[in-house]
Amino acid sequence: KSSRPMPTFPTTTAFALISVCLVSVAAADSPVFTPGFCDLLSQLSLTSNYVNTSEPAPTIEESRAFVAAAIESVPGELLPMWNVTVDDRDQLLQYINDTACVLNASLGSFAFHPFLSMLDGPVAAPDSHEVVFQNDFVRVLHVSVAPQTREPYHAHERASIMFDTVRTSFKYYDEHGQVAFVVPHPQKDILYCDFMAPEWLHSVENTDTFEMHALRIEIKSAGRTSYHWP
Repeated sequence: KSSRPMPTFPTTTAFALISVCLVSVAAADSPVFTPGFCDLLSQLSLTSNYVNTSEPAPTIEESRAFVAAAIESVPGELLPMWNVTVDDRDQLLQYINDTACVLNASLGSFAFHPFLSMLDGPVAAPDSHEVVFQNDFVRVLHVSVAPQTREPYHAHERASIMFDTVRTSFKYYDEHGQVAFVVPHPQKDILYCDFMAPEWLHSVENTDTFEMHALRIEIKSAGRTSYHWP
């Protein structure tokens, strides 16, 4: 690949989107997939009504197919707008389809929290979350945080896959206002891809000198999920 230019993000689109990537950089040969994919598949399988609304509970392979179909539903022609290539998406699909996973029942379902619409990222933290595409399977968000800025508290009620397109150093605050973890200056030639369970109240502070960007692909559930309020 040639080097990735710093992205130019449109303020509006004709589509409704989900959640996406962090800090953009010179391109690596392929995205770096952070740990968590198999755990995500297990929790999707163990969470009632997420992958299907009937018995029996879905298998790992059914959850895998569910995630792959969601990613495939994002139009490829939109990806370059957000500094993600079709090749990046295809490598993600290959990773989803080829990674060996077994059900880890000890993880249980996604944790219950009273997710409310007022806590949703685009509602509670609109300056850092823009819906850029939406269909029956996904909602895609462009996530951005200005340098030396902390975003308001918010939550994400859906499982997600996130491309960190411009990754910065940052602090992650939990629901109690404590710093849960700190990410130092990242290697700038890497496109990270994260597998994420639903997130309860949190806030990110960009501690770097440039803007953070990410593309967050939220995977919609098949029905009303057991971990959701009410």
